[in-house]
Amino acid sequence: MKNILIWGAARAGKSTLAKRLHDEFGHSIVCTDSIITAFERSMPQVEIGHGFNNVAVNFAPFISHYLCTLAHKSNMPNGDKFVAALTHFAVGKVFPKMEEILHSMEGLKLHEEFTLIGLTYNHKTWEDLRRDVKQYDTENDWTHQLTDTELDDFCKGSVEQHNKYFAAKFKEYNFLSYDVSFERDKVLMQIINDIKIKV
Repeated sequence: MKNILIWGAARAGKSTLAKRLHDEFGHSIVCTDSIITAFERSMPQVEIGHGFNNVAVNFAPFISHYLCTLAHKSNMPNGDKFVAALTHFAVGKVFPKMEEILHSMEGLKLHEEFTLIGLTYNHKTWEDLRRDVKQYDTENDWTHQLTDTELDDFCKGSVEQHNKYFAAKFKEYNFLSYDVSFERDKVLMQIINDIKIKV
């Protein structure tokens, strides 16, 4: 069993899948949204937060080193594994850095240490996403603080730009890619079953 990285556009189900993988396999959960929130509140000067323009550039070196350090066998007791629900940006910056770091650790390779899972919603409109956010997000979600105009812009960007970008990156990095546009719960169950088969 490997560590698991889940990536995808915002509100694709990354955190939900991470919790289900934890329940199924016992992996510890790493939530990068929580890490970003901690940076935002405790060290705003490093400009890692949802409101900063350069958050991807600033966050990528930290999260790359953090995940690679966790994955190194000497740092996890009893061979424990983790599943990371990764924030929706910076995939193009994080993975090259992770490959570089892992190579420096006894020549390790990304696919040897991690199962890479990508979530897309290639058949959703931005209006569909907006409806989902309005229906399911709570006051604990950062999207709850957005104005209607900001939420529209966020949903348009997620569907029309970020999701397409991720789909291309998933091919480049050979992710196990799944479309969660419809019947998301069934798709998440399929992912768990596919991981079981590969184990």
